[in-house]
Amino acid sequence: MEIVIAVVSAAAGALVREAVHFALNHVGPRVARRFGKRETPLLASQWKTTFREGGIEYSETVSLTHVKDRVDGRITLTEAGAEPTVYSFSGTFRNLALTATYESTDTAHYERGVFALRYTRRQSVSRAHLPHVLKGQYVLFAQGSDDFISSDYQWTEA
Repeated sequence: MEIVIAVVSAAAGALVREAVHFALNHVGPRVARRFGKRETPLLASQWKTTFREGGIEYSETVSLTHVKDRVDGRITLTEAGAEPTVYSFSGTFRNLALTATYESTDTAHYERGVFALRYTRRQSVSRAHLPHVLKGQYVLFAQGSDDFISSDYQWTEA
């Protein structure tokens, strides 16, 4: 009988050790990745944007500062034959999402709006670094329009 108890105890001990080993090496890291705090990347200071309005594609340049989760910056839209239009924006970058409000720096031009962009890390098949991308949408209210205007919005690291 003592031999049976010893064998059962050894088997139970081995089973518990294996269960603990599995939990620490497989379940724990998955739970930590799923629910743990993710490391937030520091956004680059220069970006190029693209968006479409009325069938026309536009491009802008963006310069920003990123401190902790706070992001502030300037967006410059340059159209052929026109003075550049400059907007200021401020928002937050948390959980790989940039959300912000923006408005024209020209008090006579009252365009303003919001945007929400998701950060993605890009790598080529060869693992070479490609520019990071912020992709999402914007909604704005502009002079000459009684409706809100929205569109896809993409920023590419310059």
